[in-house]
Amino acid sequence: MRVEPKDRRKLVDAAMGRIPCDLVIKNAKMVNVFTGEIYEAEVGICDGFIAHIQCDPDHLGREEKPMEGKEYYDAEGAYLTPGFVDAHIHIESTMMTPRYFAQAVVPHGTTTVITDPHEIGNVLGVEGVKYMHECSEDLPMRQLILAPSCVPSLPGKENGGATFGTKEINELFELERVAGLAEVMDYYGVMNNAERMVSLLGECLGKEKFVQGHAFCIYGRELSAYACGGPMSDHEAIGGIDARDRIRIGINVDARESSISQDIKSIINSVKDFRYFDNITFATDDTESDDILKRGHENYIARMAVETGLDPVDAIKIGTINAAREAGIKNIGAIAPGYAADLLIMDDLKQMEPKAVFFGGRLVAKDGRLEVEIAEKQYDVESRNTVNLGEICEENLRIKAPIENGEMDCNIILFDHERGFLTEFRQEKINIKDGYVDISADEDLKYAVVINRYGLKTMGKAIVRGYGIKTGAVASTVAHDCHNVVVIYDKPENALKAIAHLKENAGGYVSVMNGEVLAEMKLPVAGLMSNTPIEVIAAQSKNFKEALKTMGMTGVEFPLFVMAILPLPVVPNARLTDLGMIDIITQQFIPIFKEE
Repeated sequence: MRVEPKDRRKLVDAAMGRIPCDLVIKNAKMVNVFTGEIYEAEVGICDGFIAHIQCDPDHLGREEKPMEGKEYYDAEGAYLTPGFVDAHIHIESTMMTPRYFAQAVVPHGTTTVITDPHEIGNVLGVEGVKYMHECSEDLPMRQLILAPSCVPSLPGKENGGATFGTKEINELFELERVAGLAEVMDYYGVMNNAERMVSLLGECLGKEKFVQGHAFCIYGRELSAYACGGPMSDHEAIGGIDARDRIRIGINVDARESSISQDIKSIINSVKDFRYFDNITFATDDTESDDILKRGHENYIARMAVETGLDPVDAIKIGTINAAREAGIKNIGAIAPGYAADLLIMDDLKQMEPKAVFFGGRLVAKDGRLEVEIAEKQYDVESRNTVNLGEICEENLRIKAPIENGEMDCNIILFDHERGFLTEFRQEKINIKDGYVDISADEDLKYAVVINRYGLKTMGKAIVRGYGIKTGAVASTVAHDCHNVVVIYDKPENALKAIAHLKENAGGYVSVMNGEVLAEMKLPVAGLMSNTPIEVIAAQSKNFKEALKTMGMTGVEFPLFVMAILPLPVVPNARLTDLGMIDIITQQFIPIFKEE
């Protein structure tokens, strides 16, 4: 894939000096991501592309007439770098629509993202992905889309709002900004030559498109089999040895720093002794709006990498040209003739704070503020309520036992907050009263349900320990990746109140304590996003997290994602979908009551 100029002849004429450039950036210290050099340069831009770079890094004294421009920008001796390219992100996880997302991240220097819209794809199918494509047009940044490969994430283990096969993938490949196949989460399917994955991968590779990977905690023969299947990258390297294993066999590591997975320090420390950094990129993956508002975006990851000991020029290379090359984008991510003029002006390469951001040769942000207006547009998808639960009563939210009274050995799900989002199965004796599970004597135990929100009336139930709340109910339509309704609660009446508010709000998060709504986040766009600026949704997020503390959830750094990932059946080890509890390692459903 290439980003094409409107008139290549005009660009050539500007390079030759036959016509003036639209803009000349002068007095800059240019960072060359091809050579690692920094030298004084002037950059001429025509129709959004770089036409010519006037410089003399080898001090040869070659004479060249000054570049003529219709406009000039004086960098005043600051550094000139390419704009940042995010190798892997879910815009839906920021809880902002694509237009408000652009408004939030462009001032931080992110000019291109490789986004996987499989969250909305699981809710609204092809229509949802097309909405993300249409909504991201005419923005002061480039949002390149990948066709979701795992809708649902694990067939047969959950029910979502859509199913993608080769027909749907090929339909999405026809869209202008679709660059390849999104993260292949069904790594068991790849390793075991499951027909669906073989077909999808073959279709994509046959068109010579990028295949993004997702391979959690595999190594050796399994990792080799995954690579042979076709995926070219992986953002699930959570430790140093994971990164080293993957880079050594040519898999690109999308080093991630998200709202739940902080992997940059571990990965950078582990690979600093490598001679080449060509197979590393930066990725924000699932990052919440309040984190973007507080710390920045891709520039924050680059700054962390430098603080961990990486040379700033290497960090810029990783965060720009490496990500573009990984996705097969030929002419973004560098400052060179014929490349898109997506550029940053920075005073300090260690701080990575842009004082000016150019996209397509146009000044779009300055001193942390957007300088261009993003037009407000209306889309049919944004006004549709996707929460279709049918009638839910308190009886639906109780767990019926096979005995009337006494104790039973039960399989419960244990949250392990010290290990981030990981969960385990544990067997415990649970009290049974009047024919139902009774957890009232243990405030650390809670009920959990995942309810299909697409009209199928399926519901998985579990008992969980260690989620964090001591009282009340928390409910959400953000439940990766099928985004069914997930509720964790002490009493059915609290859960019922939370569910009713979710339906009324068309999705989002709701917390209830003592029968009253404590806090809520309204996410009416597919139950995933809010059509409001980052300041609004970030404030709601902060208030909701404070409400969780009131309910007893303290010491959990990322409470929203911990809950949202409970239904994700491709992350170890114990998960709950609308079909029941599942052991991710064995791929088997687990009953609540221990079988003799």
